[in-house]
Amino acid sequence: MTRESIMKAAGLTKLNLTENEIAETEKHLGFVTGCMEAVSELDTEDIAQTPFVRDIHNVFREDETSVWIERDVLLENAPSHVSGYYLVPLVVE
Repeated sequence: MTRESIMKAAGLTKLNLTENEIAETEKHLGFVTGCMEAVSELDTEDIAQTPFVRDIHNVFREDETSVWIERDVLLENAPSHVSGYYLVPLVVE
């Protein structure tokens, strides 16, 4: 990643990075990118796809309905709410 892309990502996430943090981030992400480039150069044509590293299988359970806390009780703890919904601060402009 370039310095400009790091600064853009920091701006989008509203992070105030110091010059040292930007340089460190650029160094670390450069290392990760280099590792990914090295792996992409390997010949993997004869290697079977591996969806999971470990031999595990998804375990499903039956869907069971249950009584949950009433909405009004939950909204009692909300700093603000309207029409049964939580009001949260705007985070995306």
